[in-house]
Amino acid sequence: MKKEDIKQIYGNPGEGFHNRVVQTLDSLEDTPTVHSGSSRRKKIIAICAVAAALGTFTITGAATSRFGLVTTRTGNYGLNVKVETSDSSEKGNQSLKINFGYMPESYSNEKATDSLFEYKKGDEYFNSYIIHANDYEIDMTNVIETSETENDGHKTLIITFKEAENTDRLFYASLKYFDEYNCLVHCNCSDYDELVKITENVTLEPSTDTKAPDDIRNSSNYSYEGAMDDYARGDSGFRDEYLAGRVKETDTGETMNLSTANYDEEPVNLTAKVISFEKHDNADGLEMDDFINLGLETTYTMFFNPDGTLKKEKTETVYEGSDENNLGTATDITFTRNFYIANIEVTAEEDIEDLHKVFRTGVCIVENNCYSDCGTEDYGSAVEIYNTNSNKKLSLKKGETAVIQSGIIIEQNKEKDDLAKSTYLQISAINAQEPLYQNYMVKVSK
Repeated sequence: MKKEDIKQIYGNPGEGFHNRVVQTLDSLEDTPTVHSGSSRRKKIIAICAVAAALGTFTITGAATSRFGLVTTRTGNYGLNVKVETSDSSEKGNQSLKINFGYMPESYSNEKATDSLFEYKKGDEYFNSYIIHANDYEIDMTNVIETSETENDGHKTLIITFKEAENTDRLFYASLKYFDEYNCLVHCNCSDYDELVKITENVTLEPSTDTKAPDDIRNSSNYSYEGAMDDYARGDSGFRDEYLAGRVKETDTGETMNLSTANYDEEPVNLTAKVISFEKHDNADGLEMDDFINLGLETTYTMFFNPDGTLKKEKTETVYEGSDENNLGTATDITFTRNFYIANIEVTAEEDIEDLHKVFRTGVCIVENNCYSDCGTEDYGSAVEIYNTNSNKKLSLKKGETAVIQSGIIIEQNKEKDDLAKSTYLQISAINAQEPLYQNYMVKVSK
């Protein structure tokens, strides 16, 4: 599973559903200094856990437009925001840096890169990031109040959201449009007054930083791009292969015969088999660099305590029934966590330059022929958080065998059946010369 998929499920733990989903949709890209917002219309359930007094809003159906940023109220609690510009072909292609003319002292020493800032302490939080505004359009719900201003000629939108009908928690967000770069700065904050002051004073400038922050793949001796990366990023993925009936279910210990080739390389035959699944309650013996990196955080810090023991439970709020005319309801659910290590033997029948460019593991949930690559909000989820040497070049000689470990977290709603029995390890290989995609799935627990 890619880091974007993990952020989609977990986001910033404890900050609630809106902050999680919004940061997923505009999550860290391979070119990190601009958060790309390619053509899409995004449905947002705008929710965040923060206590404050409820404001009021008088509904209007009018749209407002200045400097290309257009906002339109829809229904009782809906808001459509989009950027309309006819001169964006040369904008947004450069690396940019956020400058904060004002920042509360308590926020100032937290995680930051040129294009991303994150602060959280208890219920207090602030984060900000850049969105490329080409064809940007977003639908929000749970909006109870908006205000629009100009700061130094830049259109600025401040939004107040209510978490749900059955709670009094509010959260706040802002969008500031920089026409000269065709970019938006998106901020989320637990304090309305601080958000307004920060947004008023935020500016952008060209950045000289072209490297991904803390990205373990971004090194001079490793090229992450390969045929499998393009396949996983494209319109066709494991889900589509499964729905098309091109994924074979196999058992632990059964050999999979694979044909692989990266671009401009001769095909190499491999055999792979899952030796075992082992249940662990700690990270003993695992390499820290092999946990999936999310940019400013790793999956190790998300799921394990400082002493290496698994964080075995979490309580999360689940939201239902939110749309343009309804706030929906919020319910707290407690999930238990289990951690499985899949041990996979891969043997090369010819020399292979880099296994990771043509071979990949992942995880999915299949129940009653219903496929999910992450899980359901109220039932639980399954994600791959660890993979041996996936951040390094892995070459194999003819006849050589590598043992790859894939670490899988399964979060289980206590009131539901055992989710591990519906969770599968995915194994994919690609021969770019054909092109040929081969996909297998092995059940984690019988």
